[in-house]
This record gives sequence, C-alpha cells and structure tokens, in this order.
Amino acid sequence: MTAMLAGYARRAFALDLRSLAVMRIAVACAVLLDLSTRAVHLREHYSDDGVLPREVARSVSWLVETSLLTLSGSTTWVGIVFALAIALALAVALGWRTRLTTVLLWLV
Repeated sequence: MTAMLAGYARRAFALDLRSLAVMRIAVACAVLLDLSTRAVHLREHYSDDGVLPREVARSVSWLVETSLLTLSGSTTWVGIVFALAIALALAVALGWRTRLTTVLLWLV
C-alpha cells in the first residue's frame, strides 16, 4: 500500500520537461515584449538626458548603484545594455545554455 502511494505521489508531482520548456519560452517572450516597449524611450527614461539623471537618483536612493544602466549615462550604453538583454532573452527562448543565460538575463 505504501509503495503504491509513493509511486502515485512520484507521478503526480513529477515535472514534465515539455511544460518547463513552455514556461521558459513564455518568460523569455514576456521579457522581449517588455524590452521592446521600453526601448522606445531609451534617452528619455534611462540616460542622463532624461527625466532623472544618475546624480539626482543617487541622492535619493542607494539602489541606483545596483543596475548596469547606472555605469554610464549615455544613450549608447543604455542601448548596449538593452541589446544584451534582448540577446539573452532570445538565448533563453531558444534554450541555448538555459541555466547560464537565465541567470545572466536576471542580472541584466
């Protein structure tokens, strides 16, 4: 009886690799959609020419230093960071070195 319950529990709580792949692709697509909608306003929202320059943001919160975007205030740097995030999201969607690219995408 115990062995039968253990076998049932093992099957009931097992992870199907197909469902994990669908979830991975869905998350990558959500990140790509988010990046594409935010990329329209790179200069206005993410560079020093925009609404909140880095120096003003640093005076308000220490959390500003935790972002790659604050390493430089130029629009070119922001574009590079966004391009890196897009490349990593595509790598996650395609399943290329999924663990590594997922962690890197999270960091970016």
